[in-house]
Amino acid sequence: MKRFYLCSYIGSGKFPDSFRPALADLSQEFGSIDLRRDTTRAVGKCPAVADTSSSLHNGSSIILLTDDLIAKSTAMRNIVNSVLGLSLTSDTFPALMFELLTQGVLSKSQFCKPLVQGIDGKYRIILGAQIYGPPLPVYRKGTITESFPGSSATLGGDLVWTETQGTWANVSGVAQLQTTGGVEDARAESALSTDDHYAQLAVTALGTGTNPVWLGPAVRFAAAARTYYVTFPYQGDDKQYIEKIVTGTETALGSTAITVTIPGTFKISADASLVTGYQDGTQRVQVTDTAITGNLRTGIAGYCSSSSWYPSGDNFQASDLVAGAAFVPKFIGMI
Repeated sequence: MKRFYLCSYIGSGKFPDSFRPALADLSQEFGSIDLRRDTTRAVGKCPAVADTSSSLHNGSSIILLTDDLIAKSTAMRNIVNSVLGLSLTSDTFPALMFELLTQGVLSKSQFCKPLVQGIDGKYRIILGAQIYGPPLPVYRKGTITESFPGSSATLGGDLVWTETQGTWANVSGVAQLQTTGGVEDARAESALSTDDHYAQLAVTALGTGTNPVWLGPAVRFAAAARTYYVTFPYQGDDKQYIEKIVTGTETALGSTAITVTIPGTFKISADASLVTGYQDGTQRVQVTDTAITGNLRTGIAGYCSSSSWYPSGDNFQASDLVAGAAFVPKFIGMI
């Protein structure tokens, strides 16, 4: 059953303890809307949703609002107004969220503007699944792909790659990171049409158990710098992360608990300020960030602490995003 909450943020902001809603440590699949003005601190609240068999309410950092989208509830409204210092008037969850995100938070300087503007110029309210606005973009034709054929000291074969940091190679038909001790990366030198695009990689090896090693696809990779967004699975704490690397400096943006299954396909998309990570086609983690824009290339990045467990990946692909067709709101009668 889907239950909707008001959550606090936790975490130190340093990998692997990224800033995250408190709900993230209790549910592998959840959605949230970040209302923090300052995303460099774990100070603030977020509306959140999780599909669980029982409530995760703990009365402090995770407050249950409702499990019924239709029922009217003045108690729910009073909780939101009390915690956030607002004066909202709606009494069903979709209507309350619409009022909160389009009027309420804009009247308070401590909140960010949470609506996400897509490549088509439209705004969306997204909480686990979309509850208001036009559809999320679909994929454009013209996908670039890389199979990393054979064995070669030169990475790639289908595309031209630049090994921007560390040593990479083709090993028996997969890409392998062969450097230890830091975040390493490689850029596919095929510019896409827009900076709203996705990249994905089949991660085929990460060592065993809790080895400190990760690998994943990157988007908005700068043409002449080590700047990009990356998503990856990490077996050390069984989570999927989104990070940004800006001129080589690593910052964890968000994470969620997952069951790390290798081999597995991991994807990251960037659409305006919305950055989303997927595992085997299922959305896992989503953040809002505006630090990296305008970059048209994609790539891969990884980390390895020992030559005993070099990470590897295969079947890389990337493509632009484009706007979808007309939209009929799911909750049109309520918002």
